[in-house]
Amino acid sequence: MKEDKAIAEGSSKDFAGQRTVPRSPRSIRFSDSEWDRIDKLAIEQEISSSELVRETVVGMIDGKFPAWSDANASALPAGIQTLIEKTYRGVYVLATLKRDKLYREERHEELNAVHEAARSTQEAIMESASDS
Repeated sequence: MKEDKAIAEGSSKDFAGQRTVPRSPRSIRFSDSEWDRIDKLAIEQEISSSELVRETVVGMIDGKFPAWSDANASALPAGIQTLIEKTYRGVYVLATLKRDKLYREERHEELNAVHEAARSTQEAIMESASDS
């Protein structure tokens, strides 16, 4: 009976199954496609969509999820690491082609100058990263 009264008053259980304080309904808008994605994940997690949204947002605020924790405040946004890797590969290929062209044309002094500039830039980046 107490449980039925608590549910009627708007309280529920958290992920650990502990009774939480009474809650009031709030309004938030999602597009149909956003809600479909939320609903799908909620079904996979075997919880209601509203529980998923509530627990995720509260978890982010409490620092339980890396995106909002102080330790990861400077972490790269999703997808940026992949973009950096693709950019690095592209630059590497272009630099290798240019190096080979300079070598074939026997432009060794220019090749050495480019090599030295790249090395000093790399060292400056590493020093800057270690200072952070």
